[in-house]
Amino acid sequence: MKKLSAYLFVFLAIAVKSNGQDRFVLEGTIGQTPVVMQVYDEWAYYFYKSKRKGIQLNKIRNANGRMVLVKKEEDNESGKEIILEKIEIQRTANRSLNEWKGYWVDKKGTQLKVYLKKIDTTKYAFQSIPDLDFSSNEEMIYSKARLYGLTFVVDSVTRTGKYEIEWRHEPVSKVQSIRLKSGFPPSLLGKINAVLKKKEFSNLNEYFECYALSRVDKDLEYDSWINGYFISEDYLSVQARLNAYCGGAYPSAGDASFTIDIKTGKEITAITELFPFSGETIVSILTKLYPAEMKKPASEEDCDYSEPHNWEYPEWYFTAQGLYVGTSFPHARYGCNGPEFSIIPYEVLKQYSKKNK
Repeated sequence: MKKLSAYLFVFLAIAVKSNGQDRFVLEGTIGQTPVVMQVYDEWAYYFYKSKRKGIQLNKIRNANGRMVLVKKEEDNESGKEIILEKIEIQRTANRSLNEWKGYWVDKKGTQLKVYLKKIDTTKYAFQSIPDLDFSSNEEMIYSKARLYGLTFVVDSVTRTGKYEIEWRHEPVSKVQSIRLKSGFPPSLLGKINAVLKKKEFSNLNEYFECYALSRVDKDLEYDSWINGYFISEDYLSVQARLNAYCGGAYPSAGDASFTIDIKTGKEITAITELFPFSGETIVSILTKLYPAEMKKPASEEDCDYSEPHNWEYPEWYFTAQGLYVGTSFPHARYGCNGPEFSIIPYEVLKQYSKKNK
């Protein structure tokens, strides 16, 4: 997805523009509680500003300026869908405000007044929130409105040589992140921290959005944490993990590590930017280094690290001992991922480096 330009931010501060007649972002109140809502074709998302967690609604009516949105859940006993909440709103005569009034009702019959109008983007410092490759203007506005004003708790500051690392988390999501405090010239420090900030806000956006993808909060799980980091004159590698279940057949779990080029302050998005590694290459290198661990197992139930396709999209990050590479087994064999032995020492690694060629 293309990043939004600075010009677009100025434009959006004046008006919310949509590619379709049925796509827009609103803000207002349900009862006395402030909310923001994104309306998009056949569905809508909204969040309470006090909680920020997304709620997805299906649009079951949209005609003559009247819109009915519902959140449903399947009843375990009857197998039938029940309506957990419903929003029924009518557009007012002042169409320039994109103003809507109506009511919200839950499954118990509790009813609250709803008032919504086109979001005033001038109230939000969107430039302070990283671009996260949003798919539309509306998604950008809605997401940045949700991420705006988040607070963070500093847990500790650690030192590695000349480098100071600040460990922090966002209290609602518990998403953990880091910042570099010292050890680089200010301009380079700013570039590196910009990447770290984007990773942080991307995780936060995914956390809040996770709650909109499933109908029942009790089924949801989103844990993001950092196991450690390695920093050298060339790279900052952050060893991160993610366990998430946002509905559907399978959870998303595993590696969320990333590496930043210290010299440029940019993220290295693929291992092939540094080394000409394919699955076959990795297997060849590791077989020479760890012949016992890489031997083809006798049983199909055991993890087969000799197959190149299991290393085709590796987890990777730098450590004090060398480059760690991990496997990419399918979900059914998820337990085979993350082998402990598969580190390529620097003396071996340097002969493959593209920087040396």
